[in-house]
Amino acid sequence: MLKSDLSQYLIQPAKTVTEYSESLSTSFNLPPRLTQFSMNLLTTRKSYIAWKESKANCMLLLNGQTIADQTSCCWLSPAAIELAALLKQERIKDTNRSRVSVAELYCQKTDFMKVDVTRISAVICLVLQLLEANLSILGDTERYDRLRAQLVSIDGNGYTEFSRVCALLIEVLQYFDLVYFIIDRVDRIGGNFMRDFLNNLMLKKTTAKVRVLCVASRNQSETAKKIDELQDEMDESDFAVLCLDQERS
Repeated sequence: MLKSDLSQYLIQPAKTVTEYSESLSTSFNLPPRLTQFSMNLLTTRKSYIAWKESKANCMLLLNGQTIADQTSCCWLSPAAIELAALLKQERIKDTNRSRVSVAELYCQKTDFMKVDVTRISAVICLVLQLLEANLSILGDTERYDRLRAQLVSIDGNGYTEFSRVCALLIEVLQYFDLVYFIIDRVDRIGGNFMRDFLNNLMLKKTTAKVRVLCVASRNQSETAKKIDELQDEMDESDFAVLCLDQERS
């Protein structure tokens, strides 16, 4: 019902991360047999380790080219889906896994996508995944009805409305101890999403520790400028950049 109410904002592709993984696997098992992305390229980097072990909310930006032109998912970031799968496996092993969650957002649906995702659409998609991940939220009828009413009342994509939806996300975070957000192709989100997300969520006090991995795969001057500005303004404990090409050759 809530998804229906928020249909104008839902931009998550119909495919699941498992289907994407299977599609990539099929592509790379066929000629010319391109090698799989090695997670060691990511997980052994100092910046990744610092992000993973961070005691505070932290955003790590993975910036580089995705070279997979001969696959059916050439627009999708292999690191994003493979890291999401890895974190979900770790969550299953966690003895208190109901308090740990992984939410994913793939901001480019096709190779020919022209329209950028709105900031509010991106955050609402994350909120919905957390609502589905913790049954205690759905079981609290009064709280759920209030959250639903507030989400449905979001109108437009101005900064005030964006702040409102981030406040709702912060409220939902109280049900968790640790939340990972994997946001692929963050450069497809309108405005300056990373800055706005940092200011409205990451730099605020949250009950759960929040770790965000953003992937930007287009080295355009506008994206580069935003990254440089954030590196200058933010403490490295809050925002770090890892330059890594996701080559499969």
